[in-house]
Amino acid sequence: MTQGVEVLMRMGIAVPALRLAPGPVMDEQGRQVEGLIASGWTPAELLAVLSVPIDSSTIRVSPAAVVAGRIRSLPMSPASAAPWVPMQQAAPGAPEVPAATAHDRTVAEAAARRTGAECRECGRPPESGIDLCAECAGWPLCGGCGMYRTPDGGECSSCRAAAAYASPEPEGLCAGHGGTCGVPVMEIGPYGLLCGLCECRAAQEARRERENFAVAVQQAAAAVAAEEGGSGTPAPF
Repeated sequence: MTQGVEVLMRMGIAVPALRLAPGPVMDEQGRQVEGLIASGWTPAELLAVLSVPIDSSTIRVSPAAVVAGRIRSLPMSPASAAPWVPMQQAAPGAPEVPAATAHDRTVAEAAARRTGAECRECGRPPESGIDLCAECAGWPLCGGCGMYRTPDGGECSSCRAAAAYASPEPEGLCAGHGGTCGVPVMEIGPYGLLCGLCECRAAQEARRERENFAVAVQQAAAAVAAEEGGSGTPAPF
């Protein structure tokens, strides 16, 4: 299992509404996640931003489309993401409110703060009809993919969906970027017939070229300004 697929699998456990079925789509999105990891993101950071809760009743597209949109919205590097905003100071005269951490709260306070059902052992979302998550309930792993847990070890909903889903034919094989690749590509992106990982590499190279061009323009402008300042002759334009 690749790092990218593992991030997506853990995302599906944290947010069941975004659980992806094993197959070409998960593999392709996993390669896109790997490209982000290669750009500087950590798996933990990606898991945090991809696992933002979502109301399943508001989803009008497939979970794969939601995940794809979240991946596309991420900058290539976490350094270029929105800057951290420090905690704001209270207004003068406002009462001081202690910032109690989770481990400082009593059980009653923690229960009162809950906005949704939680597993009574670990705090993760519980399975329907019980107050435990699948792992704490001791459910065995799915006999099909071995990723998700089911009450009897049978096929999970993702495996059943994958069996019923007619996978589309790939557009072709990845042409590679900086070397041969040959991975099946399900959708042609802005850089041509490239898989997710090679597309991230192409985007990185394009960004470097833009940065180098901007530096060259600045250097040329500085050279012209220096020459005009030294000769005392105004530019003819």
